Amino acid sequence: GLPDWADRDGPLVYVTFGSVAGALPPFAGVFRAALDALADLDGRVLMTVGRAVDLDGLGPLPANARVAQWLPQDAVLAEAARDALRDAGL
Repeated sequence: GLPDWADRDGPLVYVTFGSVAGALPPFAGVFRAALDALADLDGRVLMTVGRAVDLDGLGPLPANARVAQWLPQDAVLAEAARDALRDAGL
């Protein structure tokens, strides 16, 4: 399931670049850029980054964002807003 904070009001925007991309060196900057771009969004942002990413390395998260290494996509997509920001690997 989703973390407890996901039950709050407001749309849930799910951001994922797949489970492999996080192991590629340039993606720490891509993850941070996506979080910063969505920081002022009136909604909840959930990003999954893959198990190779050190979550502390992303720095402080925007108040509306949560990051997890992995969550079951069926649970996320059942809750997420209709459009998800992702790569083509879904």
